[in-house]
Amino acid sequence: MDGVLRLAYAGLDTEAIIRELIPGREYKVWVTPCNKVGSGPPSPLLKFTTACAPPDAPEAPVVEVLSPRIVRVQWTAPANNGSPIADFRLEASAANVDYAEVYRGLETVCTVTNLTPFTPYFFRVRACNAA
Repeated sequence: MDGVLRLAYAGLDTEAIIRELIPGREYKVWVTPCNKVGSGPPSPLLKFTTACAPPDAPEAPVVEVLSPRIVRVQWTAPANNGSPIADFRLEASAANVDYAEVYRGLETVCTVTNLTPFTPYFFRVRACNAA
């Protein structure tokens, strides 16, 4: 939507709610008065930036078994919603409860070692930003 103009409100109220804004994006707004005769000059331009939001959730990680004690976990970075991703946090659990963090950083791949052989593991990842 960069550079696209759209009518945000038409009516007699002196205030309006503008919806469907994207987090962390700059917007420019002005008001143009209109009557039966036509349009008047627009108001001075108002620039504002919407606040950032937490990143979207990454899709489920992909796990590759390298040995009975080692796996490689990989995921795709999600939309950051207006603020750069500060880190990813990968957690693991052998029972799908009591998850423990096994990685924190900016890479989207992690090798997890020291696993117990023949034990099913569950992994989840989340992205963090300044929001």
